[in-house]
Amino acid sequence: MSDQQEYPFARNFEVKVAFACVASRRFYLDIGHAIDADRMPTKDAQLVIKAAHEIAKSSASGACGDPVIALQRVRWMVNQGKHTYEELESAVDLVDYGEDIGGLGDLDALVSETVVVVQHAAQKDAVNATISGFGKNETPEKAAARYTSIALLGKRQKTVGEEMTGTIADIQEAADDLIRDPLSTGIPDLDMQIDGGLERGTLGFVLANSGDGKSFYLCSVSAEAMLQGYDVLYVSLELKVKTIKNRIYRNLLNMTSKEMSAKAEKAANRYMALRLEGMGRIEVDYMPPHVTTPGMLTDRIRELEIERKMKPAVIVIDYADKLVSSATSKQTAKHYEMEIVYDTLHNIIVERDGWLWTASQANREAIGKKKMGQENTADSLNKNRAADLMIGAMRTEEDKKAGLIRFNVPKRRSGEYPSDIGPLPTDWDHGRMVYLNRKNPWQKKS
Repeated sequence: MSDQQEYPFARNFEVKVAFACVASRRFYLDIGHAIDADRMPTKDAQLVIKAAHEIAKSSASGACGDPVIALQRVRWMVNQGKHTYEELESAVDLVDYGEDIGGLGDLDALVSETVVVVQHAAQKDAVNATISGFGKNETPEKAAARYTSIALLGKRQKTVGEEMTGTIADIQEAADDLIRDPLSTGIPDLDMQIDGGLERGTLGFVLANSGDGKSFYLCSVSAEAMLQGYDVLYVSLELKVKTIKNRIYRNLLNMTSKEMSAKAEKAANRYMALRLEGMGRIEVDYMPPHVTTPGMLTDRIRELEIERKMKPAVIVIDYADKLVSSATSKQTAKHYEMEIVYDTLHNIIVERDGWLWTASQANREAIGKKKMGQENTADSLNKNRAADLMIGAMRTEEDKKAGLIRFNVPKRRSGEYPSDIGPLPTDWDHGRMVYLNRKNPWQKKS
C-alpha cells in the first residue's frame, strides 16, 4: 500500500471510476491510466484498476474496454498467487454493482470530476517531491516536467490522422476564439466596464450578502440571454420554480406581478412578440440542495436535448454553493468540496463552449460594505480560483432605503479590473436588479 493519501472518493463514485477503467477505452485513455490503484479507498477497486493497468500494457489500443476481460485478468492474478479467491469475488461484485448503478452513465461528467480529484492528489505529490528533493537531485527541469504532466491529465493526444484531418477546423476555431462573444449581464453600466459581458466558455459568479439580490441578478442574466436568442437552463437549489419564472417573466414583459395576473392575455401577446423576434427558451428546474451534483446537471442537459430538442447555451445555477461533488465523501472539508464543485462546473462549461453563471454567499465581513473583495467569499476561497469573472453586488443601509445598489469586479481573468459601478436605481417590481429603459417589439407598433 502506498504511503500517499487515498483519493477522497465516495463509494458509488469509486465504483463508477473502477468500472469505467475496465469498460471504457476512452475513460482509461483520458484519465484512468493516471489513477494510482493503491490510492483507491477499497481493495476491490484497487484490484480492478490494477487489472486495467496490466491489460493496457499489452493491448494495442492501450486500454481494456471490456469488464469480462478484466475479470479474466484478475482470475489469472489469483492463479499466480498474487490475490485470493475472496478478492476475485469482490472484484466480480464491484463490476456487477457498477452495471447496476448505471454503468458508464454520463462519461463526460465522470471524466471531468475524476480529473479534478486525481490532479489535486498529483499536485500535492509534486509539491512534496519538489520539497524533499530540494538541495539533492531536484532541478528546475525536473520540477517543470512534473507539473506539466499534471496539467495534461485528461487531455489525450490526438493521433496523426486526427490531427491532419482536423487542421482546418482547429485553425478556424482558434480564430473564432479571438472573438469574445460576450453574454450581457442585463445591466448596461456593468456591461460597459467588462467589455460587453461574460465571455463564451467561461464561468462567472455574483458575490453578495443575503437579501442583496443574488437570485435577482441570475434572473436578470437569464432574461437577457433569452433576449439575445439563447436557450437557458436555470437550476434553482433554493427558490421555487414559480418564483424564478415570475421574476424572469416580469423582466421580459416589463410588467409587475399584479399586471401579469390581471392582464394575462396582454402578457401572453408580449411573450409571443418576443419569441417572434428570436427570443430563446428557458427551462427552470428545482433540484434539492446538498445532494445535487454537477453530474446530475449534465444528465438534465442531455434530457433536454433529447426530449425538447433544446440545447441550452447558458446554464444558471442558483446557487453552486449548495451543490456537492459525487467524487468526495461526506467527511470531505467544505473548502475542498467547493473547490471540486467549481472546478467541475468550469470544466463542463469549457467543454460545452457556452456560459455559466452562478452566485456565492459573501461572508459577514462584507455586510454593509461598498466594495467586495475576493477575501469576502464565504466557505472557500478556492471558488475564486475557478471563476473567470466575479461580480460583487452590495447595498448599504442607506442604499436600501433609497432603492439603490452598487457593483464592483473583484476578479476578471481577461482585461483590466474596472472601476466601481453605481449606486444605481433598482427595479424589483419588474424583476430587475436595476432600472432599464429597454425597447420592446410591442412598442414598435404604437
